[in-house]
Amino acid sequence: MTIQAPDILIVGGTKDPSIGVLATAARRLDRAAVLLTFGDGTEPAITWSLADGAVALDGDPLVPRGAFLRQDVFSYKDSFAADRLDKSMAWHAAVTGACFSNADIRVLNRDMDWRTASKPIMLELARQQGLKVPETIVSNHQDEIVALHQQYPRIVKPVAGGAYCVELSDILDDPPWCSGVAPVPAIVQERLDYPEYRVYIVGDRLISFEVISEVIDYRTDRKSRITPLPPDFLPLSIQSGLLALAREVGIDFGAADFKTRTATDEICFLELNNQPMFAAHDRACNGALAEAIVEALAPPRINPQVRSVKSNGDDD
Repeated sequence: MTIQAPDILIVGGTKDPSIGVLATAARRLDRAAVLLTFGDGTEPAITWSLADGAVALDGDPLVPRGAFLRQDVFSYKDSFAADRLDKSMAWHAAVTGACFSNADIRVLNRDMDWRTASKPIMLELARQQGLKVPETIVSNHQDEIVALHQQYPRIVKPVAGGAYCVELSDILDDPPWCSGVAPVPAIVQERLDYPEYRVYIVGDRLISFEVISEVIDYRTDRKSRITPLPPDFLPLSIQSGLLALAREVGIDFGAADFKTRTATDEICFLELNNQPMFAAHDRACNGALAEAIVEALAPPRINPQVRSVKSNGDDD
């Protein structure tokens, strides 16, 4: 039996491009990595003993220095089959439970607070930190939403995430209005303009990008352009406000999105995602983003030769 003691355990779905990007960065930095991936029917065997905190992967004890943990959203994104969603949630709950319960394993967002799950709350917290935010309401009231649409262009996005941002004008007739209300409330905001800025938080570091697209949500546009920015590009007030917001809610890994209010050139905060995709942005900066994540989870070893050791039990 072999004790697996990698520098970093990388956990996520087999179809998640960010998982592969991170594994490649670990190899570049000479960090030993173990991948725990699931979603394609070839899942590994894992056991977590709550009595002593021991974790075994495929029968061998697993003792990583750090762990990068992502819930799989790719196995079911094109199919909302309940069993696929349940499977993703079960794996995420099991592995995050094991890693977060062990204080010796470096994990990102260990102290993250529940408010990060609410986009409207994060907008308000950002405003309190001095960041500009777009005019926003959360509503399912048809009359109020239509009245806003008549003032100036708005966008709509789901309160809890999970779907793309769209123009309000494109969907005014789509909700099944019943007695003047939609089935669920949504976020309705003033429409901001490009350039858009995505700012990754990795520990105390900010890694920023400019995004240009011809559509309202650049994630739907294969022609969108992502360009890395120098560290001092964004105003210091935005950088300090964002870091203060991240510290308040316990985020040491995430991605904040900003867009521009053209009339005043103000850069407005949109959201802070605590489980962001990063493969495309990592390509744009030649791997520097993924390397920053690896270094946060697995700093250089004092003795770089120590990677994994045989136990005193059986051989392989």
